[in-house]
Amino acid sequence: MATEKTSTGSSGDNKGKPWSLHPTARGLRDWDGDPVPPTFPRRFWGLGLADVEPTKDSKEAYEAVVEWAQGLASQQERDGRRVCANRAGYGRGLCLSGPYGTLKTTIAAAALYDIHRQQGATVGFVRFPDLLEARRPPQQNKQKDRFRSSHYVDHDANELEHLEEAVRRADVLLLDDVGSERVVKDSGFAAEILESTLRKRFDAGRPTLITTNLLESDWETRYDERIASFLHEVCREYLVLGGPDLRMQS
Repeated sequence: MATEKTSTGSSGDNKGKPWSLHPTARGLRDWDGDPVPPTFPRRFWGLGLADVEPTKDSKEAYEAVVEWAQGLASQQERDGRRVCANRAGYGRGLCLSGPYGTLKTTIAAAALYDIHRQQGATVGFVRFPDLLEARRPPQQNKQKDRFRSSHYVDHDANELEHLEEAVRRADVLLLDDVGSERVVKDSGFAAEILESTLRKRFDAGRPTLITTNLLESDWETRYDERIASFLHEVCREYLVLGGPDLRMQS
């Protein structure tokens, strides 16, 4: 079972990091003096990858995430003209897939915290079902004006603004629980929002980490062929975690 050690953190030296070239994201660095991004679960903030002990069923994926996070600054490097040096890797993230309770979100959130602390990047955490409910047309969601679907988001008047800010401007975004959203028959709405979100971030060179319960073969059926194909461009690797539900063992 996974255990968490006491986190020491690391302030890091932001000088020369690629994230300093994203001036539009500076507003995400502090929220009224609170260092925790408003959509980021407080229980994950302060937990780095070194603090997570993977199980035998998640170790391979964990090591791939560590490697990706450590090499991210190099992947995102740009020259004095702000042209990316590594076009093949620029803006690419990862997808973590597996059943419930297999450390997908814990590992992904820990990677974001390390990237923020060590590289100075702004980070965002958004549950995909929350983003959908926030954007769903009124005729599909009569509860839109009372959007309060996630325990991850502080329930205040600015929560929708926080979600949109994280999606648009965070240097690195965790898009959590893709595939767990409620399905509105024949709407195609989820596919439209997912593709738009991923494409805009990828075109802007902002990596996205995805967690999902979907198998790689499920994407075309759940969304469409176009998204299933685009996923392989947006994500450098499709990592699969397995094992029992650790939540049931705690």
